[in-house]
Amino acid sequence: MSAQKLRHVRLKAEGFRGICDPIEIDFYRQTTVLSAPNGSGKTSILGAIEWALFGELQYQPKENTTNDELVNIRHRAQSATVRIDLESDDGIASITRSKKAGKRAAGATVQLPNGEEYVGTEANAALFRLLGLTFDDFYRARAVYLHQESIRGLLTEDPRVCNEALDRLFGVEKLRDMLKALSGSAKPVRDALDKLEKSKRTAVDRLTGAVEQVEAHRQRALDDAKKKGLSEADLTFSAVAQLARQVIDCLETLAASIVAPIKDQSEPDDADGVDSFNRRVTEAIKVIRQTATNAAIAANTSKQTAAVDGARTTLRRVAALLDGVDKSVAELQQGFGNLDTLDEQKATAEAAVQQFREAQEKLGISERIVQDTLTYLQASVGESNCPACGQEIERDALIARLEGHLSGDLRTEIAAAHKSEMEQQRRIGDLDAAITKRGRLLKERQQYGEEMTNARTEARALLTTNVADDHLIDALDRQKEKLFQQASTVDTERSKREEEIEAIQSLMGRLREIARFLELDANYQEASSRLGKGDEDSSVAEQQIESLSRLENGIRTIADIVTAEASTRAGDAVENAQVDIARLYKELCNHPYFDDIEISVESQRLSGIERNNYFIRTHASTDNRQTLASSRLSTAQMNCVALSVYLALATQLQHNIGFVILDDPSQNLDTEHKQALVGILSRLAPQLQVLVGTQDSELDELIGSATAEESLDRKCLSWSPSAGCAVVAEDG
Repeated sequence: MSAQKLRHVRLKAEGFRGICDPIEIDFYRQTTVLSAPNGSGKTSILGAIEWALFGELQYQPKENTTNDELVNIRHRAQSATVRIDLESDDGIASITRSKKAGKRAAGATVQLPNGEEYVGTEANAALFRLLGLTFDDFYRARAVYLHQESIRGLLTEDPRVCNEALDRLFGVEKLRDMLKALSGSAKPVRDALDKLEKSKRTAVDRLTGAVEQVEAHRQRALDDAKKKGLSEADLTFSAVAQLARQVIDCLETLAASIVAPIKDQSEPDDADGVDSFNRRVTEAIKVIRQTATNAAIAANTSKQTAAVDGARTTLRRVAALLDGVDKSVAELQQGFGNLDTLDEQKATAEAAVQQFREAQEKLGISERIVQDTLTYLQASVGESNCPACGQEIERDALIARLEGHLSGDLRTEIAAAHKSEMEQQRRIGDLDAAITKRGRLLKERQQYGEEMTNARTEARALLTTNVADDHLIDALDRQKEKLFQQASTVDTERSKREEEIEAIQSLMGRLREIARFLELDANYQEASSRLGKGDEDSSVAEQQIESLSRLENGIRTIADIVTAEASTRAGDAVENAQVDIARLYKELCNHPYFDDIEISVESQRLSGIERNNYFIRTHASTDNRQTLASSRLSTAQMNCVALSVYLALATQLQHNIGFVILDDPSQNLDTEHKQALVGILSRLAPQLQVLVGTQDSELDELIGSATAEESLDRKCLSWSPSAGCAVVAEDG
């Protein structure tokens, strides 16, 4: 009789995901059903088992590095604790795992039936010995926990996802991951090889192009030398030395003629010394020109000529200005007479204005008296006596006489006085303008007189003889002519000197052309030699290519070994489970036509790596026809295929766990398929403890109808925000 495998006895949990308040669940030895609508905590309870055993959840996305998504946010202590008791022939083993929010690590404790207790990493090692499988085995190869996400991989139409799902079920996912990693490693190696090959070609092309470019420069230098009258036979270093000697002789002769302090010159020792020699020659020419310029400045011909011109110009300009002032003074005298009496004339005109104003004022008073008398007489019609003396008057005759006086003589006198005043006012204005102009002209005459004195002083300084003021300009003209003759001599000497310098520069031009050709010819010879021997970069690339080729071959060898192992393992797993898979498929699916199923494993090369490629084919035994299952079966029927593979592996593979967990196994199944699934689970129950989580009330009822009352425990769940998941009823 075989030893009893580990079965669930009890689960205690609090603060874990959807579980807030403490919860305790006892499991039946054969079948336990967690029945509740979605969101009531089924997945949290199943996940608590998974986490307690292995410390992680397969399909739970991580919220952060501390996995705080595992802790219920309403739990008072902000911690998650799960304990499960597993029973075997040896007794009960207890596994406890806990974690605080904000802490990355979770604590684990394992107490074995013999009383031994392990904590931390030792607890995880004890768990592996106790269970006989890893977390990956729990999910994949050993088919212990059929998560609802596991089935979806087989239901997809994407071959890649389906292949990965079957790799997990057949226990070769790790090998597939290795192949994926090897594929990822092979690509950079291949890319590096391609890059190096390209670099090698580029290096050779670059060197070839460099040789061609240097050759083109050499030919251009040869053509330029020929334009200067040089043949290819002349392009030697001995020709450079000969030209350099001629240049040195010419420089020394020219420097001696003007006593220029140039440094001693020496011929270049080799082609590399030509640049230095060229700089020395250029510096010597600069010294010669500067020395000659200093001598010309000492002669001062150009400067003296400019000074004479300046003096002549200044004298003429100031004389013209003084003439202009004199003409303006003459015009002013013609209009106003003696300019010294302008102020007196203005005072006389201002006195006349005052007299005319006083006369106008008196005439105005007389006019008002006459007007008042006339108004009075006109107003007193019956009055015949004078209002002042009382004597008798001829009223009408007096009125007529007064009216005549008012409109005639008096008005004429007032107008004449006003006209005379206006004439004097205009006279005063003209005198003011004349006085202002007189002041300006006198100031200008003084200023220009001073300038003339200075100009005459400067002009006499330029002359060697004493000359009267009236003859200064003529004397300057004669001095300028003399300076022109001196300047002509200086220009002749300068032209001759520049011709000699130009001859030296011509020799240097021929020398530089020869040196340029010699340099480019040496570069061409060196580049041609390198092209024949191979570029250093190209040689390094060759070594790297050889090294990377060995690495690529090594990766492919390892990949071939892993591929063979993955193919063998998958083939063995498929072969061993094939009969049970086909039997379970017939029972679960009960397809009216395609009554058999077969899984085959073939190799598929992707990115240079062989991988397992699975084909699930359905067979029709009536006429021996077959087709791909995904192209003929419905989603529910493909779910039956996934369940067949899972349940077949659950009954075959070896480990210490005596239970299976099914999370919502009835997805997409109709009543007939559910009944078939319940029948299979009922047969499994004696040899395997079955734990089913479902929100499918029909599946729940079918399990209850098909299972003996003493073999089934139903846990109905509820959930509230404050308490989390809770067991609300139990059916035994």
